[in-house]
Amino acid sequence: MWTPATRAQHMRVSERYQTDLSDAEWKLIAEFLPAPCSTGRWRDWPMREIVNAFFYILRGGIPWRLLPKDLPPWQMVYRLPRACATRRCSSGYGVGAPVPCWPLESGRSDAKV
Repeated sequence: MWTPATRAQHMRVSERYQTDLSDAEWKLIAEFLPAPCSTGRWRDWPMREIVNAFFYILRGGIPWRLLPKDLPPWQMVYRLPRACATRRCSSGYGVGAPVPCWPLESGRSDAKV
């Protein structure tokens, strides 16, 4: 049951979008995301902004190309979950225990019937 205390705890007060991560949420998932490469091109956008854009798409159910202009370009946001689905991000737990960063397609199953 919602009480005034639980409503205040779970309220999403944000300057931009309701789907933006809080600092506490970011601390939880930041360790599971790929680290920047030591060689090659620098990232144009912070990883937190890319994840915020991804959650904006998930929550709003909008097409990739309809991202607002203050979020990273749709191609950059699209690339991260695709890379995690194909290469699998390392979880950091155990030796060589790969886990996906997030599900790309929730209705898809690799099990053969």
